[in-house]
Amino acid sequence: MNTVIFQSSARTLQRRQATRGFTLVEALAAIMFLAIVIPVALRAIQIASRSGVIAERRLIAVELAQEKLNDFMVAGDWSSGDQTGDFADEHPGYDWALTVDQWDAV
Repeated sequence: MNTVIFQSSARTLQRRQATRGFTLVEALAAIMFLAIVIPVALRAIQIASRSGVIAERRLIAVELAQEKLNDFMVAGDWSSGDQTGDFADEHPGYDWALTVDQWDAV
């Protein structure tokens, strides 16, 4: 009786050893899957990063515009017509323009 159990265990062990690891097809499928997923993930990270930069630049632009408009309101310069300028060395790349038009309230 002990011999039969030993032979059965030996066969099971041989089957397990024979089926360990990955086949070539499985390995190629995994590589192909990674070749598809990695570029998509990197593109998503790039888009998210670019969106963050754009959102930050828009926030800075809104804050600068609000500050400039407050300066015009306090100084009373807003009614003198069209004006343009930039924020000099403090914020390079940001320009402003003030246009005064008649507003007809309905």
